Formats: sequence, structure tokens, C-alpha cells
Amino acid sequence: GQAHGLIQLTDQAIKALGDPKGELVNHMVKIATEDTYDPNLSIGAAIRWLFRKRDLASRRLKRQATWREAVAEYKSYLPDMVSGKDPDPKQMKKLDDIYERLKK
Repeated sequence: GQAHGLIQLTDQAIKALGDPKGELVNHMVKIATEDTYDPNLSIGAAIRWLFRKRDLASRRLKRQATWREAVAEYKSYLPDMVSGKDPDPKQMKKLDDIYERLKK
């Protein structure tokens, strides 16, 4: 699907964030596609979405997931990582490099 706004939320993410009976029912962030072009709303929605991915990764791992694992869940890499496969070493290295630069 297409991604929208500063944080590039997908149509699937926007739908889940706006569904009162959806997976974010306890953390409702009502956002429409046109809202993704407002940086405040886009960043807030993306943070909520990433927290949801961390929760899903934690359930899959049966322990508290790291933020790296949350991103892997978001990118659909976590199942491969759990099974010992290297899902996309180039992309995960890119993530690790960005994270290291941000820590400085």
C-alpha cells in the first residue's frame, strides 16, 4: 500500500489507528490520511504504532522486546530473527548504524 506523510504511515497503519474496535482500542489515536501531513499528528501516530509493534514483538518473544526487535516486528523481520535467520542484514545494519549515530 501507499505510505503518507512525514513518518510514512501506511494505509494499513492509518486504518488500525482509526478503528475504535481495532488493535489500538485502548490507545486510540484517531488519524485520517490527510492528518499524516501534520507533523505533530504524524509523529504522535507513528510513536503509538511503534509502541504497538513493541507489544506485539513482546508477545511473540514471551518477554519484553527491545526497540530493535520492535522495528523488526514492524518490518516483518522478527519471525525470521526468532528462527535464527538473518532477515535482511543490509536493512538491519542500516538501523543499527542510525541508532549508534543517535546515541552520540
